[in-house]
Amino acid sequence: MPTSASQAAQMGPKAGGVLAIGAAIAVSLLMALAMSTLPTASDRYLAVFPPWWPPGRTLDAAARAGDLAAVGAAPFLVVLQSGRPGLAARLHDAGAWLLLDPSLAGICATPQPNPSPRQSP
Repeated sequence: MPTSASQAAQMGPKAGGVLAIGAAIAVSLLMALAMSTLPTASDRYLAVFPPWWPPGRTLDAAARAGDLAAVGAAPFLVVLQSGRPGLAARLHDAGAWLLLDPSLAGICATPQPNPSPRQSP
């Protein structure tokens, strides 16, 4: 009767192939998600800073790179804009890990005002 170790050794190549295919699919999906959230315009970004930074450090670093437009749901997510070229490089130099398109990152989308109902006279 084979032991569990010998059974695992017999299944090794088959299980390894399934694991490799699963990992390839997961990486492909993550890459597609990352590509869909890349910024399309170079004048406005959602910058992701290190989460352990205090909010003051994040805001100071972001303000050195561009004009603050909004702060995300977490204090390490900041939307910046700039009319000067090179905002992405300045944000990376300031410590931003990742730059995303703020319109695709739901937490930073511009809220639409609710229309007020008309009142009859």
